[in-house]
Amino acid sequence: MLRRYLTCLFLLLVVSYCSRNLPKIDKNKIIAKVGNRYIMEDEFIRRAEYTPRPPYCRQNYYVHKKIILNTLIAEKLFALEEEKSNKSVLENENVRNYLIGRKEQAMRKWHYYLTAYSKVKLDTEEIKRYYKNSLREYKIEYFTFDDTVILNKAKKEIKTGEEFYRFFYANFKADSIPTINVKLDMISDPEVVKVLFFQEYGKGSVIGPIRTTEGKYIVMRVKGWVTRVPVTEKQKSAHWEDVERFLKLYKADSIYSVVVKGIMAGKEVVFNEIVFIAIARRLSDIYLNIKKKELFNSALWDVETRPALDTLSGIFDDISEEPFFTVDGKVWTVKEFKNLVSRHPLVFRKRRFKNREYLQQLKFAIVDLIRDYYITQDAYKRGYDKIESVRHYTDMWKDNLLAISHRGRLLQMRGVKNVLGNNYMPVLDTLLNPYFKNLADRYSDKIKINTDMLERINITRIDMSVLELSMPYPVVVPSFPILTSYDRIDYGRKIEK
Repeated sequence: MLRRYLTCLFLLLVVSYCSRNLPKIDKNKIIAKVGNRYIMEDEFIRRAEYTPRPPYCRQNYYVHKKIILNTLIAEKLFALEEEKSNKSVLENENVRNYLIGRKEQAMRKWHYYLTAYSKVKLDTEEIKRYYKNSLREYKIEYFTFDDTVILNKAKKEIKTGEEFYRFFYANFKADSIPTINVKLDMISDPEVVKVLFFQEYGKGSVIGPIRTTEGKYIVMRVKGWVTRVPVTEKQKSAHWEDVERFLKLYKADSIYSVVVKGIMAGKEVVFNEIVFIAIARRLSDIYLNIKKKELFNSALWDVETRPALDTLSGIFDDISEEPFFTVDGKVWTVKEFKNLVSRHPLVFRKRRFKNREYLQQLKFAIVDLIRDYYITQDAYKRGYDKIESVRHYTDMWKDNLLAISHRGRLLQMRGVKNVLGNNYMPVLDTLLNPYFKNLADRYSDKIKINTDMLERINITRIDMSVLELSMPYPVVVPSFPILTSYDRIDYGRKIEK
């Protein structure tokens, strides 16, 4: 467990940090237009790479890239047709809240970028220092804890390697001290990275206690290290960029913490403890059940069919008007809390925790929800909802939901129950491909395609599912929709340079 704690988090956090800056809209990078809708080059790549593709377009062949582009164009065409329906999926309140939540998450990313990340100026000497130290791969012994009593004892009693061992065996029930090899791209916590790679350590050096961003403390002892020096110029450049990226993110987070403190200044959260316990009991089946917790906490909607039913439906009806908490003089009722969660699912600071930690972790999640609410309000005041890439990102999810709903309507009319089973190729061949081609021909004068750009793009053949695990909505792009396997571009017009 300790090993997993130390090694796993970095990659998860990096996914979150790096995607905070949503791509800006560059009209020269449009790969296809469908009426007033458009598909960007980097959007094409993310839709192809960040979620598994079906076998009929899994490779990097040009014919497979044409199928991928046809699928994304089909998504726009199906969405246009669905908008004409009298019973659009957008009439569903859950869908509307979901799309608002997606938009507001994108707004908070831009809030981070514009108020913090874009303001970072790096010192070349500092990058050089980190670069040199980050070439080391340390072998360390370590232990973690969250008890402040142990923290105070550790500060007094651990100065040398021998004291490190005595303290561990005296305070922890374990047969041996965990050991792990650590390099820059393995560590999750920016505070640990900053301390471990800011200077060189000798064999036997004791490092810590360091307070991690999760609120735990870690103490490490250096057993040894190897230095792995990049050989080629490409390797050197890549490693320099990794170090520079870490430092920029670390400094941006420091700036952003000040920004958020300013937004939250004077805003104290006071819970109605009786109501809190009642809510905690009713939510316990979700958050103390690992499978339900992961589904709800990550808001993994079944976007290939329809949004999940409201998990909180009816659960608080009898106490909906009860005061739940007070912030900045405003009393929030249970109903208002539920409405907030419908747009921003709770995100727990710990992905797994013991039952006895549940009440504390639930409070943390609610406090973080309130913090994000005020950040979102600040983002609205700054006009970030009008940023073109925020609207485009939201429209990507909206068009996907519209297209999947339209496909379901079409299949239902033809008596087809499920296109997601193993035998979907006959449905594609006999129904979806002809339907797509008919739409493509009908809308042909409104479709433009940059085939030169399509030819230049290279996409991976490795299946991936990319998540932002610290976000209310962690799924980065919609599932690749099964809409067509048509492999020709014999409609529309070419986008000229």
